[in-house]
Amino acid sequence: MAATAASEQWRSKQQILRDLAKAFRFSANSLEANRRGKLAPEQLRSTFLELVRPLVFGAGCVLAPLALWTVMVMMDRRTSPSESFSYVISCMMSPGDVFETLGYFKATIAALATMAGLIGGVWFFKRFSIGLYFDLLEHTVVIREGRVESSEHEVLRKSGKDPLEQYYFHHKNEKFPVSRQAFLAIDCGAAYYIYFPPRSRRLVAVEPKIGPTDSPDGT
Repeated sequence: MAATAASEQWRSKQQILRDLAKAFRFSANSLEANRRGKLAPEQLRSTFLELVRPLVFGAGCVLAPLALWTVMVMMDRRTSPSESFSYVISCMMSPGDVFETLGYFKATIAALATMAGLIGGVWFFKRFSIGLYFDLLEHTVVIREGRVESSEHEVLRKSGKDPLEQYYFHHKNEKFPVSRQAFLAIDCGAAYYIYFPPRSRRLVAVEPKIGPTDSPDGT
């Protein structure tokens, strides 16, 4: 019974590699590029999307109130979208005109929406990573070798909701945030190669270190 349970829990290094590939979403081709110290084209695409995501969301937060203002002006003045938008831009120079056009209630809603949009935009823009930008230009990765430990941390929330789970890989003095899928994929304490860009230091691939006593098929 115990032997059966142990056999079900044991995984070959090839199975661990497959699990890690699913967790970090790297292919055999991208891993080969990482071994040469380079980011693969598919990793460059995902890095670019991660880079521009805060800019897109930030711009959306800033522009959403302008869209709200434009719709309100269209409904009140019966003008076209372009004319309404032009009027909104002109009114931004003299906020008093907005209250005269929309009325106190609607203008207050628009002002609050604008403030919320600006705060949200600043929050997202601050998440833009300069390090990730230069990593994208250089498209190189750092390779480290050694034992990797995993850890799980709970972050309590004041609202009384379930705590947030955070997962990490530890290599010597370095700490890398990872997903739960990656946390479950690793064989904690074993030897691995880890790959990450030098500035943003986000793991892009992890593979078990194959020793001379390991057979090619990982058995």
